[in-house]
Amino acid sequence: MKTFELLFAHNAWASRQVLDGCKAAPAGFLEAPGEGITSDSHMERLRHLLEVERGFLGVLRGESKRPPKPAQELDGLVSYHDETAAGFEQLVAALDEAALDRSFYVPWWEREFEVRDGLLQVIAHSSQHRAEVASALAKVGVSTGDLDHIGWTAAGRPSEVVDPPLS
Repeated sequence: MKTFELLFAHNAWASRQVLDGCKAAPAGFLEAPGEGITSDSHMERLRHLLEVERGFLGVLRGESKRPPKPAQELDGLVSYHDETAAGFEQLVAALDEAALDRSFYVPWWEREFEVRDGLLQVIAHSSQHRAEVASALAKVGVSTGDLDHIGWTAAGRPSEVVDPPLS
């Protein structure tokens, strides 16, 4: 499904832009409380974003075992992100229309959803929390660049971080 392949490629790229931006952030940034729906630290927000992605990847694959928790430090989060992104790349490449209509069980919601809705949830959820951290980075003078899908497309859909964040 080309649409989901593009959505997840962009999602992986945009999240790496933010994670790499965090490397350029001033000392203490990751431990500082964030703004948005929770007051968790920026690190906890990133860990939550990635934990939800990995959780959905697992249940979409039909795995019953709970996935490992994200790392506590930034470099470990980057590796965790990269592994999860590769998993979604494989998952969505194998989908067809019939697969999108199938149901899967989400234990933390205690109900079934269509695969399509699970995939869309990952994209929407990650976009929300990524924007919260990117906004906080901008406030401390670190640019993550343009994270919009159309900007990514106009740049040739890069898979690597472009215009490395500057502090």
